[in-house]
Amino acid sequence: SHHPETGISLTFFELTTLISMMLFQKKESDFGLFEIGLGGRLDAVNAHPVAHTTIMTSIGYDHQAYLGDTLEEITREKAAIAKPESTFWVGQQSYREVDILVENEFPQSKRFKDISDPISAPWRHRSSFSPWCTINWDHMALAVEVSAQILGETFRPELAYQACQNVRWPGRFDQRTCSW
Repeated sequence: SHHPETGISLTFFELTTLISMMLFQKKESDFGLFEIGLGGRLDAVNAHPVAHTTIMTSIGYDHQAYLGDTLEEITREKAAIAKPESTFWVGQQSYREVDILVENEFPQSKRFKDISDPISAPWRHRSSFSPWCTINWDHMALAVEVSAQILGETFRPELAYQACQNVRWPGRFDQRTCSW
């Protein structure tokens, strides 16, 4: 959208991020949760001055046009979302070079693969969910683990588990049958 008076243009993601920040502030929320799409140094979420916790899920070669050509460039760009004062969680990685880079450049990060808390165990077993449930299992296990760490005794894993039993995103992992 383009503001006629200021000449400022915002992408859909920038505009919705700004609106959500304003709503969190207006409602005096205890905390806000922002999903970062492409992520990194230039992400709209970086406009917010405070980040208690930052989570970086798996790194891959997607979005190379925006984040860099190599896993090293992509990892550095994605990790730039973490603020110095935030707790930086890193999910399990498919590429060893990402693990090495994170270990060397972000030694303060908490590594999900090293956590053995049983809270996340149900999330690792896809068979316990509906076959139509379209959750990214590793990301969900990481989100549950981080939520448990932040909320402490007030976190109720059974409620999170129940809420996600039948999550379905139309168009995402849908199975279709063609009769042609």
